[in-house]
Amino acid sequence: MGNGLNTLLPPSVLGGWSSITPTQSLINAYWNRNGTAFTPVTPAVRASNFNDGNPNAAFYSEFKNRDTRLYASVLFPSVTWNRYSDGFTFYGNRA
Repeated sequence: MGNGLNTLLPPSVLGGWSSITPTQSLINAYWNRNGTAFTPVTPAVRASNFNDGNPNAAFYSEFKNRDTRLYASVLFPSVTWNRYSDGFTFYGNRA
């Protein structure tokens, strides 16, 4: 039996389906860590920062100092969940 997270969430290059993909509006709805509303860059600036799959520092800065629920709910470039490789295994609570 496979783990649904391993199938539904990862991109195809990691063997996943990328089936559950949040919209940019959802990402922008997460506030800053200090409780203020996040002010997103324009789509043109975001596309430029993404740089055809070679994101620059400005792209990553959109994810810094945000509501911690963003980090627990959404996979984005450089997040820990994106760093598994062949043979990686998720372990549940073994209490």
